[in-house]
Amino acid sequence: MIYEGTNHIQALDLIGRKLPKGGGALYRAFSKEVYKFTVANSDVYGMGEFASALGAAINTLNETTMNLGMKGMADPEAAAAVASNYLNMFGIVAVAYMWGRMAEKALAEESKFNMTKLKMARYYYNQILPEIDSIRKIIEAGKDHMMAFEPSEF
Repeated sequence: MIYEGTNHIQALDLIGRKLPKGGGALYRAFSKEVYKFTVANSDVYGMGEFASALGAAINTLNETTMNLGMKGMADPEAAAAVASNYLNMFGIVAVAYMWGRMAEKALAEESKFNMTKLKMARYYYNQILPEIDSIRKIIEAGKDHMMAFEPSEF
């Protein structure tokens, strides 16, 4: 991450142009792919823990996306104020999906390398993925605290 404003510009682009493009078609395609993965793997030996956690995460991201979209249509500042938080949440879920796919492949053939991959996937799912819950709370808090400052206070 580059914290000179680049991340926030990318976040603003995500919520301002990428998400609304085609009526949300790109987001829906991503969400559908993740959801299909969770359903396909929910009863697969060794994959239940990943499918369950990823299913909950994509549901959280879906709800947050819908709420943010509705708030953003009514007040673009509301979406812009939490754009970086949303980008972080989206990224965490996207990487969890990739770790789920790696876990699926690792379970297909037992080797030391694959067992290490599973440990790494479990680490991510248990130590990183839960961060989306706190990010969701930040997003839900909205813009009020940020916008409470007067320009003279800077």
